[in-house]
Amino acid sequence: MFGSLRVKLAVATLVLLAVGAFGAAWYVRDRLAHPYEESLQTQLERLGRTLALDLDEAQLREPRELRQRLERIRAANPDLISLSVYRRDGTGRSLVASARAWGVSSATMAQRRRARGTALTGYGRPPAERERRGGPLRKRAPRAATLSVPVRGVFGGPIGDVVVRVDRTPTDTALASDLGELIVLATLVALVVGLGFAALLNRAVLTPLQQLREAIHALRAGAGETRLAWDRSDELGELSRDFDAMAAQLQESHSRLQSLALKDPLTGLLNHRSFHESLQREL
Repeated sequence: MFGSLRVKLAVATLVLLAVGAFGAAWYVRDRLAHPYEESLQTQLERLGRTLALDLDEAQLREPRELRQRLERIRAANPDLISLSVYRRDGTGRSLVASARAWGVSSATMAQRRRARGTALTGYGRPPAERERRGGPLRKRAPRAATLSVPVRGVFGGPIGDVVVRVDRTPTDTALASDLGELIVLATLVALVVGLGFAALLNRAVLTPLQQLREAIHALRAGAGETRLAWDRSDELGELSRDFDAMAAQLQESHSRLQSLALKDPLTGLLNHRSFHESLQREL
C-alpha cells in the first residue's frame, strides 16, 4: 500500500500538516483565551468591588435589606449565578445574605461525584429506577468563575466578604466559536500549503524520477540514443548527466561490438561471416 514514493510523501506531508495545524491551534487557543479570561475577571471584580465598597458593618447586620439588594443586582446581571455576603467573626465567617439564580444547582464536586456513582449503580435496574438515580446528573452546576472580595471596615480591616459566582458559559461559547473559525481558517491554509507543496514536489522531484525510469526502460529495450539532457544544477541534474554519459558509453560499446562482429580488428577487412553475407546479397 505504501510502496509508492508518491504515497509515502503524501502521507508524510499530511502527517506533518496535521501536527502543525494541531500545534498552531493549541498555541492560538492559549493566546486567544487570555483576553476572554481578562474580560471575565474584570466583570467579577467590577461586581464584587462595587458591592464591597458600598457595604459597612451596619448593613452586614441587616440581612433582609441586604438580600433584597443582592436580588436586584443579580436580576440586572443575567450571567450572575450567585452573590453572597459573609460577615467575619473571631472563629470564621457566617453567611449574611445570598441571591442565587433559579434552577442552578449548588452541588459541590464531591456531591456530584456521589450522584454519578449512585446513577452508575443503577445498571441492570428498571428504566424508571435508572431515571430516578440519574436525575442529579442532569442538575449539575454549570462552569462558573468565582471571586471573593473582602469588605473592609472603618479602620481598614476586613469585616466580611463578597463572593461572586458568574456563569462562564457565554465566555466559553464565544471562545469556542472564535477558535472554531480559526481552526477552519488554519485548516484551509494548511490545505492550500499542502497542495502547493505536493504540486511543487511532484514537478521538481517525482516527475523527473518518472522520466528517468522511462529512459532506463527505453535504454534497456535497445534505444541507445536515449538521453535526458536536463538543464538542472541540482542533484537530479547531476544524476541526469551521469545517465547521459552512461548511455553514450553503452552506445559506443555497442557500436564497437557491431564493428568487431563485421570486420577483422587487425586487417580492417570483412571477416568470413560478413564476406558471405555480402556475397549472398550480391548474388
